[in-house]
Amino acid sequence: DPDALFVALEAAASEPLVPLRAVPLFADLDDAVLADIASVLEEERYQPGQIVFAEGDPGDRVLIVAEGTAELSTTGSVGPVPLATLDRGDLVGEQALLASGPGRRNASLTAVTPLRLLAVSEKDFDDVLARHPSLRNLVQLHADELSTDRFIARVGPFMTLDAGARRALARRVVKHAFAA
Repeated sequence: DPDALFVALEAAASEPLVPLRAVPLFADLDDAVLADIASVLEEERYQPGQIVFAEGDPGDRVLIVAEGTAELSTTGSVGPVPLATLDRGDLVGEQALLASGPGRRNASLTAVTPLRLLAVSEKDFDDVLARHPSLRNLVQLHADELSTDRFIARVGPFMTLDAGARRALARRVVKHAFAA
């Protein structure tokens, strides 16, 4: 049946895009942009307790959680501060790559369960963003929101808020720039 063959070929062609569709940031991107990202993905695997990267490490790649759970944490005034629990579809590491100059990790990522990540190297990430300026803007807005969220997580009265409440508050923060 030619129709069944066409459907099967179309499904096979879109299979690499499935994990990317799970990334909320990428949900509305067209297939061409997703295919461009999919073409540069590399798989990484970690066991529970393994550190994927540590706060202060050089930012060398963006990661997408394909399977499993990981904890993102930072060093606070009273010890480690959990920032978020990441699972399927979560993106991490973009802030270090968007920083001007050599970007450093502003948090640590540790596998909680067996973890499969899809990685995009710094060079490939830069190339994809150069080819798709609208994606660069989307990723920058996302990184700005996360930066605000992480700031809120370190401020005493807000340290006890869960990740969802912090993100909701971060979206409501109005930023102002002042001349030096």
